[in-house]
Amino acid sequence: MDVQPVVVSPYQLFFIEYINIMNHLKKDKHLFDKLWPKLMDFYFTELTEKKGCPFLDENDRCSIYAVRPLPCRLFGFSSYDVYESNLRAVEKGNRDVKKYYKIAFGIVLPDAVVEYKVPFCTDFIPERTIDTEERLDLSDILFGLDSRFLMSGVLDPEMINMTLIHWFAFMAYDEDDAGDLRIQISQEILENGSSKTLRKLLKDNAPKI
Repeated sequence: MDVQPVVVSPYQLFFIEYINIMNHLKKDKHLFDKLWPKLMDFYFTELTEKKGCPFLDENDRCSIYAVRPLPCRLFGFSSYDVYESNLRAVEKGNRDVKKYYKIAFGIVLPDAVVEYKVPFCTDFIPERTIDTEERLDLSDILFGLDSRFLMSGVLDPEMINMTLIHWFAFMAYDEDDAGDLRIQISQEILENGSSKTLRKLLKDNAPKI
């Protein structure tokens, strides 16, 4: 399986977090059906347009707040220095991804996507900040849980730290097919400003969970 790189985003997470979110959505099928087209639109247009989190509702509130993944839970708890350090890593990763898609597919990712920056959180003032070591300790705990799935063969090593949106896309599409469709849709959007393929896909019903 060849999982294509993505523009670095705050939606990368551990498999155990995806399972936790799915268990939550299984209890609220209406919410899952409502989120599905937004999730697929985000996945298939991620390379061409930077959009807000697809889990936000009409009031810009998180629809999965109780089971939100670690990056969302830690947002606002970092010092500005840690934020800047992470931002530099994201910027480098995005530049590498841009080169990959140009060489592999002839796709020039828009600057608005590659250079997008999640702003430093100033609206929330925590009692204390969480440093890099503490963040890594929390990630190690989740990785330890994911390692159980790795050892049992349930989880492919290439899928470690995959984005949340990818996990949902792979519910409906084979990994390779999903990647090929995303390239096709990206090319259509960049060439024509819209995608007939995407409009057709978004009419599909959400898979059963």
